[in-house]
Amino acid sequence: MNHLNHKLQYVHRNEQLSVRLICFLIFAVAIRGLVESYIGYGTVLVDAVLILVGLYSLTKGIVIKDKIVFFYFIWIFVFIINFLVQLLFDRTTAVSGILAIRNDVVYTFPFIFCLSLLSTNDGCKKVYNFIVNSGIIICCFAIVQYVGRSFLPINLLVIEGEGVFSFWGTDVVRVNGLVGNTIIFSGFAVIMICYSWAHIINKEGNKRIYLLFISSVISNLLTFSRASIVGMIVAIIVEYLIVISNKCTKKDFIKRIAIIVSAIMLSIVIFIKYADAITNTIIFQRLTSKNNLWNVGSDSFHFSSIRNAIEVIGQHSIIGYGLGKAGYSVSNDAIITDGTFWAYLLEFGIPLCILYWAIVASIILKFVRWINKKAEIVSSLCLGFLVSNGYLIAASIINSAYSARIILIFNWVLAGIIYVMVQNSCQDKTEVCT
Repeated sequence: MNHLNHKLQYVHRNEQLSVRLICFLIFAVAIRGLVESYIGYGTVLVDAVLILVGLYSLTKGIVIKDKIVFFYFIWIFVFIINFLVQLLFDRTTAVSGILAIRNDVVYTFPFIFCLSLLSTNDGCKKVYNFIVNSGIIICCFAIVQYVGRSFLPINLLVIEGEGVFSFWGTDVVRVNGLVGNTIIFSGFAVIMICYSWAHIINKEGNKRIYLLFISSVISNLLTFSRASIVGMIVAIIVEYLIVISNKCTKKDFIKRIAIIVSAIMLSIVIFIKYADAITNTIIFQRLTSKNNLWNVGSDSFHFSSIRNAIEVIGQHSIIGYGLGKAGYSVSNDAIITDGTFWAYLLEFGIPLCILYWAIVASIILKFVRWINKKAEIVSSLCLGFLVSNGYLIAASIINSAYSARIILIFNWVLAGIIYVMVQNSCQDKTEVCT
């Protein structure tokens, strides 16, 4: 009996250490911008913590539990082979390739770290709660950026080396939460909205969840990003419809549809009553392109960049144009793709891209099966992952938020903890996980 108790205590201590290490990684990513602005070693901090967590994961061993994890390692192997082939044909350089492996492969490792280090739902919930708390602080800070834009020091408005996103002829400063540029932060805010709203409509909301939802919605609006504002609205509607269509009785379904119709009618009435004031706001003009020359120039740049990228992708479809050649680069032959989707196709080649997106799709499909089940908070987490990744993938056609450091690491940590909780729920309910 004593031997069993000692063993349980040992497992518990290991789990606690694992939780703290993963939370430390999240913390490092969250404060990277602040550290970069004042000290200049924010990225070094993140990479150092990632290495630390990776070394600890190796001591625990990595078990390939199913086909998804197996193909994830296959993708990593093929990625490295593809890099070596590109190197052989002078498509890339050693430095560009190593940086690409870090940015596109190593930053997905938190998925494996979670599978290796976490084994209980309690440990996963602690990591998730830390993500929620981090999201609240980042989104609230973004609101402070907007309110204090006239007096805050520049180091608290943008990361060192970045420019202030604003609109000509106004005092508007587009917030970024010091997690990257405005586009990156808007993607992060939508992720937080998707998870918090999933809890709220599944009646799992508490004060922190409501605070996360409100702060992420407000801060997302203050980015003035058309893609993220539209994405936020669509995500909220989609999640709501999924829940009421699958979990509500006929009576509740009718009641919630009535709420939706009432909200739409109220919005129309408010718009009609305050039409002049609303149509003159920057957000409305951003969404409709009304009297906004900046929008016209932005749209033109988006489409021309995508057209150029597609032409190059067609010429280098098998092994790719070269790692490190998408976006702004020191390379003279770099191509600005203006979207992660096109950047991956350009740099990796079509076969490697298909394998990557197939793995992402497989994880999403695995989680979809649990959206309608009553297994603690697993249902809400799966719904949040489904809709947030749907947004990120769609937005990756026109912006590069998907491949941003904070979004990749947060998203793959979330994938890892949800994966562990789904596996545990399968075992508890004696259901087969495929």
